[in-house]
Amino acid sequence: RDGKYRRPWEDPRAYLYLAFRQQGRLRENVVLRTHGSPQALANALTAQIRRMEPALPASALVSAREHIGFSLLPQRVAGIVAGALGAIGLTLSAIGLAGLVAYSVTRRTREIGLRMALGAETRDILRLEMARGMRVAAWGLLLGAAAALVATRVIEGFLFGVGAMDPPTFLAVILLLAGTAAMASYLPARRAARVDPIAALRNE
Repeated sequence: RDGKYRRPWEDPRAYLYLAFRQQGRLRENVVLRTHGSPQALANALTAQIRRMEPALPASALVSAREHIGFSLLPQRVAGIVAGALGAIGLTLSAIGLAGLVAYSVTRRTREIGLRMALGAETRDILRLEMARGMRVAAWGLLLGAAAALVATRVIEGFLFGVGAMDPPTFLAVILLLAGTAAMASYLPARRAARVDPIAALRNE
């Protein structure tokens, strides 16, 4: 009544089967169902064909999973490229965030020295600077999540086997970016917590 014949993500549609003599094709495909190993069936099938007709070629014996995988090759290549670009973007984001936090800490050196001179401890400075860095990252995560929700409608037609609204994927990306932001904020914050109050107050 219906089926998918060209791409896994296409809408099911009706299909017409013709008798062998009506098709006029020189090459035919045979589909076999097995409950065991597809490769074992392929080997047995090839041996049986050679016994019946040695001159008859039996090529392209592949499993249904492999056959579907061929149709998904462009999406997989695009996914690998997108993943590589995403990793580069994540690295650049981490570097940019670390540079931004480090620059912000440098500009507040006198403030940090004054806080420490008035009794602020190292953990207080560390907590304060990390909170400032994470605040910037939180805004970026919120804007990025909103943009991703909008983009799901665009990429939904290119996905197969996973929904555009996939909560585990969204959560994993948010946690990854939050962890990256935390590490990018921690290093400058730790450096700020080691500032000598006297040197900081003398710094112009």
